[in-house]
Amino acid sequence: MLACRTLVTWLEPSRLDLRSWFHGRSDYSIFDVPWPSKCYHRRFETDVLNVGPRKVYPNISKEERDAINSLKHNSNLIINEADKGAAIVIMDVEDYLSECHRQLNDATYYKPLPKDPTAVFARKVTAAVKDARSAGIIDDDMQSVLTPNQPRPGRFYVLPKIHKRYDSFPHLKPYVKTLPSYVEDDNDFLRKLVQINEQHGPLPDDAILCTMDVTALYTNIPTNEFIAACQHYLSQQHSTTEVEVLSRFMELTLTQNNFELAGKHYIQVLGTAIGTRMAPSGACLFMGRLEEKFLSVATKKPLIWLRYIDDVFLIWTHGEEELDNFIAHCNTRHPTIKFTAERSCNSISFLDVMVGLQNGFLETDLYSKPTDTHQCLLWSSCHPKHTKQSLPYSLAFRLRRICSSDDVLATRVDKLKQHLLDRGYPGKVIHWNPVKLVRARVMNAYHSS
Repeated sequence: MLACRTLVTWLEPSRLDLRSWFHGRSDYSIFDVPWPSKCYHRRFETDVLNVGPRKVYPNISKEERDAINSLKHNSNLIINEADKGAAIVIMDVEDYLSECHRQLNDATYYKPLPKDPTAVFARKVTAAVKDARSAGIIDDDMQSVLTPNQPRPGRFYVLPKIHKRYDSFPHLKPYVKTLPSYVEDDNDFLRKLVQINEQHGPLPDDAILCTMDVTALYTNIPTNEFIAACQHYLSQQHSTTEVEVLSRFMELTLTQNNFELAGKHYIQVLGTAIGTRMAPSGACLFMGRLEEKFLSVATKKPLIWLRYIDDVFLIWTHGEEELDNFIAHCNTRHPTIKFTAERSCNSISFLDVMVGLQNGFLETDLYSKPTDTHQCLLWSSCHPKHTKQSLPYSLAFRLRRICSSDDVLATRVDKLKQHLLDRGYPGKVIHWNPVKLVRARVMNAYHSS
């Protein structure tokens, strides 16, 4: 009855004049009323301030995830990355520890310690840092960075070398680039090969391609010779005080390198610890001085000598017998630095490049190790779409840089397409025109530069 009376009231003639409802602009605001404001703030806190973690959708199946978790929690297994090739290696714990102990039991390089010397080493480093600050070599910020804070011993580990059979100082880098044999990377090596063709081509018919590799370079560099090589180059642009301070830091880095494995403490007594940031540059400077000495006294010298850290590429034009004599000569110039060598009159691999001889000129092709698993990014990965779309052409561009022959390039592109299809990439994303890739102006300009 009440509802009916209300309806009648609203239907009275005075209320049916709708024009009276629209006289003037309303000055109503929800903030003039307390409860809308409170409601707004509650909604704001819910939607913005209390946002929870977004749900992440996995890109692997439940069975694959269960398998990974099973391997992860298996205390009898060690899961580690391979030394090269982007592969994953699963090893038995006993086999892994056996290999670790095999290396650490070599008294030439390591010796066990009765206790943890980390605190003693930290005090020495702190004292050296204070002295450097007092000498004005470093400022307060650098002193704070270099002073050890809660130091602890390193952790010894090994990376399986499945591609082989089982039988920094930042200021050092500029000096490395001045070495005559310096090779920065694949691109730098390719540029140098172009220069060799221009300056020495065609090569003699008896030219031999050879690569040499230093056996365990880092662990066979004597500490005093490592520091002496760095001092030799640093003294060219630094004061005696600066060189002495830096040499002290280098000595601390090379000698105060204790670590522990399975509760036992060790210290390395010969060589440079792998993983030390200055090791690559220092090793290059050491090798630069060493190769300068034995090349200067060699009776027959290679036509070309290029080196990437411990890998050497050379072109020999004096016959097989003289090459044997030269390799033997290199292996007698230092008590711990020894070379292994491979040679060929047709083709040989160096870095990621297969170098071949064709009518006296050097040609290049892609080289991949037999253990390379070609594990590029899966298309189903949760990366941004533009990242996945750009990857195929980037890989093809790399092939264009390395492959000097158009026919070889077309073959490599076909193989790359198959690898990408195997990783789930749709055909439209990897459909290039090899001829267009060959004729790309910027790529041809790269080869002619």
